Amino acid sequence: MHRLTMLIAASLFAVSAMAQTKGPPALSADHALGDFPQASKYYWLAPSASVRLCPKPAPDILDRIQCPELTAGKFTVTEVVLFNQTPAYYRIEMEGGQAGYVRADDKVNFVDEDPQILARAPGANCAKLGVPKIGMTEADAEKTCWAKPVTVNRVNVANHIREQHVYGRDRYLYFENGILVAIEPGR
Repeated sequence: MHRLTMLIAASLFAVSAMAQTKGPPALSADHALGDFPQASKYYWLAPSASVRLCPKPAPDILDRIQCPELTAGKFTVTEVVLFNQTPAYYRIEMEGGQAGYVRADDKVNFVDEDPQILARAPGANCAKLGVPKIGMTEADAEKTCWAKPVTVNRVNVANHIREQHVYGRDRYLYFENGILVAIEPGR
């Protein structure tokens, strides 16, 4: 019980030590957090993704699980909450007026195109943009009809950077040192 009390106290200290800013934060060493969302742009939650929308930044898992879960929707980012000059939380406003804070780690679930529109016309989109091909760079693959991945899993093995780009419907692209080396087309 003493350990749990210490964890809660440390979490409360972290929240009270957070700085809030409405302007752009200093870029983080972590690429996923350093490229923060733009305040004037609309975003959607990626298909099959969910985030917890809390009324205030909630670093403790016990607090976060009490927050409502969002599984879809259009929103804008209205504030970036920094901790040690790194984004820790984003305040978002949903299209219907609901607002709150999500963890900065949840940014991987933000997409900049409406998933419902993309799902209705995948054939037309792919005919126009093409599909990923072995040998493409990450930037080239993102220009195909697969667009940006929902999540990127990155590992550094013996000075080789290996990445798994995760898309919906069991689709995956595998990169080694930024070059596409394998494709799992999914269903």
